[in-house]
Amino acid sequence: MNKDTFRSPRIRFSISVLVIILVIVAFLVWRPATISFASDSYQAVFLSNNQVYFGKLSELNSAYPVLTDVYYIQAFAAQDLSNSAKAGNQLQLVKLGSELHQPQNVMYLNRSQILFIEPLKPDSQIVKSISEFEKK
Repeated sequence: MNKDTFRSPRIRFSISVLVIILVIVAFLVWRPATISFASDSYQAVFLSNNQVYFGKLSELNSAYPVLTDVYYIQAFAAQDLSNSAKAGNQLQLVKLGSELHQPQNVMYLNRSQILFIEPLKPDSQIVKSISEFEKK
């Protein structure tokens, strides 16, 4: 091959098409995965600070995914008056917004702090508890 081979319009066009195809393939192979959930389903979101929140997650592919209809589990000391030896920690489902500072029932999560997400089954104990909480 000599220098004049690459000056041919046909060869330059072929090389350009090949480069474009390689760029498209690279984008498709290395692009971040898109994840979405049904808008009426609940997810458990585990954060790097050991907090777990339950809610409806959206905009997962943004820098700040949005969790709405937010709940979390809080431990509290229960005291049994009939038998003080049975006193211990009990778990309670808490809806975000019932705290002293009364936040809105939405959280904007830092995506880098999310460890993992678990979609919850409609018949899970948490979803059943949320449904009962909503009925009250």
